[in-house]
Amino acid sequence: MLFFKPFLKGEYIKTSLRDGTVDCVHILYSVLTTPDNSKIIIPNSQLVNSAVTNISRNPEILHNMGYTIRMKKHNSSSLALYIFP
Repeated sequence: MLFFKPFLKGEYIKTSLRDGTVDCVHILYSVLTTPDNSKIIIPNSQLVNSAVTNISRNPEILHNMGYTIRMKKHNSSSLALYIFP
């Protein structure tokens, strides 16, 4: 996992275990901050054996909560939000 770097510090990831923002990646474990601001420690062996979606690296993300928010990353410092009913 340290060689392939599927996620880096500060990126938001979603796994079959939990989802959150990566705080740090160590040799044996990674630390995430969840949306409710909890810190969780996940062994890297569990992350290697589960599907990991790196939300931060997707150029376009869709969410459906009664309406659709389309977030499009234009460049490294620009993010546009489009809201559709």
